[in-house]
Amino acid sequence: MDASASEPASCPVAGCRLPVDIFLQSSDGILTGAHTRNLETFGEAFPSSSLAAPPSEPIVLDEPADVLQLLMHFMHLIPQPSLEGRSFELVLRFAEAVDKYGVHAADQLCWLKMRDHAETNSLEVLQYAARLNLYDLLDIAAPHTLRYTFSEIARSISDHDLLVRWRSLGHRPAMLPRPAAAGHAVLFGICMQSYRL
Repeated sequence: MDASASEPASCPVAGCRLPVDIFLQSSDGILTGAHTRNLETFGEAFPSSSLAAPPSEPIVLDEPADVLQLLMHFMHLIPQPSLEGRSFELVLRFAEAVDKYGVHAADQLCWLKMRDHAETNSLEVLQYAARLNLYDLLDIAAPHTLRYTFSEIARSISDHDLLVRWRSLGHRPAMLPRPAAAGHAVLFGICMQSYRL
């Protein structure tokens, strides 16, 4: 453990007075103080309030400190922080952590920020949306991915039906296949509505 272990980490939320009873170690070795009750209440990844981790035995997580510390803000009853001005890389890592730990208070914010990046980071947004079955976000990102080859898209999306539909974007709208399952949204509808013959 690094020198940060000699001085226990505090909660990253300014003004938080709850006692820190669990420590999370980021992938870059930084300790973040947290509260088991809040982790249990606001997330799905820590279901037991009996879970405790002293600074000498922190729970090691895969996310870097900036993501964990931002995530802890969504584990409190406080006004949530904005993601404005944050890099796409941080937004993406944060959105993936929100999904991984089931922090639903941040779901909509992540969707909105990923939508904002759909044009400039289209392949990453498409990949994220496909992984989480966010068909409305796929509809937004898909038109911006037409500059990629089929091979590049195939490496990003493993769902065969989505690949077939993406490939159909270059063809006439009448040739689009119907969704394989009733639960699928009409994927890429926005693109096809703006498509001109």
